[in-house]
Amino acid sequence: MEQVRLDATEATLAGVQANVATQMQAMQAAATAAAAAQSTSAAAAAAEQAATLTSTVSNMTATMDTRITGVLRSLSSTSVALRGSQTAGASTLTAAVNQQLRAVNTSLASVTVALTGKRSAASHMWVGSCSNHGK
Repeated sequence: MEQVRLDATEATLAGVQANVATQMQAMQAAATAAAAAQSTSAAAAAAEQAATLTSTVSNMTATMDTRITGVLRSLSSTSVALRGSQTAGASTLTAAVNQQLRAVNTSLASVTVALTGKRSAASHMWVGSCSNHGK
């Protein structure tokens, strides 16, 4: 702020008021100009930050999309491999179970034939007591 020196011609009240008013208008214009410069600077900084943020989000999105696509491909190939393994395992299990069933059925048939041969044609009825009492 500039110091004002009054000379004899400006020593009147009207002269002082006019000088103060002029200085106030100059200070207001300077403050307005500074505020406009700061506003422009702030707007430029905000625009730069917005551009940086947009670029960062775009890069992150592309990176995540790439990673997700890779994971989905891996899951798909793993699923195909597991399905093939499961199918092969199911076929092996079915064959093993069928082989065991044939073996059991063959054994049952042999036991049935053997028991049929030992059975007498006469009917028997038990008439004794049910207890042994050491006899």
